[in-house]
Amino acid sequence: MRTEEEVKKEMAELGEKFDILQNSDSATMWQYWEEDKKLRDELEAIQNAKAEEENNTPEAIEERKKEWKARQIKNIMQSGIGRRYLNADIKSFICKTQEQKEILETVKQFISNPFGKSLWLVGVPGTGKTLIGAIICRYCGARYFKSYQIKDELEYARSFNAKKNPTEVINDYADISVMVIDEVGRYRSPAEQEYLFRILNERYEMKKPTVLISNMEKKEFGEYLGNPVVDRFREGCKCLEFKGESYRGKDRNEWDGKINDKIYRF
Repeated sequence: MRTEEEVKKEMAELGEKFDILQNSDSATMWQYWEEDKKLRDELEAIQNAKAEEENNTPEAIEERKKEWKARQIKNIMQSGIGRRYLNADIKSFICKTQEQKEILETVKQFISNPFGKSLWLVGVPGTGKTLIGAIICRYCGARYFKSYQIKDELEYARSFNAKKNPTEVINDYADISVMVIDEVGRYRSPAEQEYLFRILNERYEMKKPTVLISNMEKKEFGEYLGNPVVDRFREGCKCLEFKGESYRGKDRNEWDGKINDKIYRF
């Protein structure tokens, strides 16, 4: 392959011929344009190869890793999930059973392409559901909310001093690119069921990814959301059920994620 300077020199020489050739017959001019295009394509190939080589140096690779990690930390900080999960990543979820491996694989697939998909994380408390929510916030830039926070905001939106009405608040939640709602069903109420339907329905229509987290069992969770919601999410939604004992407060090192020389427990 020739150097960039050699090709540019030949292009300059060809350009000098243009004033002479522009009054020539069409066949001669066609030959000129063909040669010019060939040189431009060659130059582009050289420059692309050079850029790729520069991007693959150890220094460039290390710099991209730093930038990617910084972006992930920023995602977590801006998600609303709190500093407790600042260092949560894929390695934090330690798989000891086949079911856990399948859960993690499904989460990885969701992270790689969340558009138009949703996840429901249900089951026993203290088994890593919120940790998975934090991982999704880290890699997808998701926003995190607890269900009762949404309820409180909507109730305030009905007050006299509210700057936004309930419909505007619902629309704000519907516009979020990727959304994680935790503690669904903790304070069961018709009001929660109503606003969940409205938010989920809007997000479903817009193909916005939504992650719901609840301590309910799978069947109970579906009944709580109601048939209209369940029916809408049959396509593109996976319900992952977390089983086993809670690991909160237990001295089980195999469930500790060691990140940046710090022990992270969920």
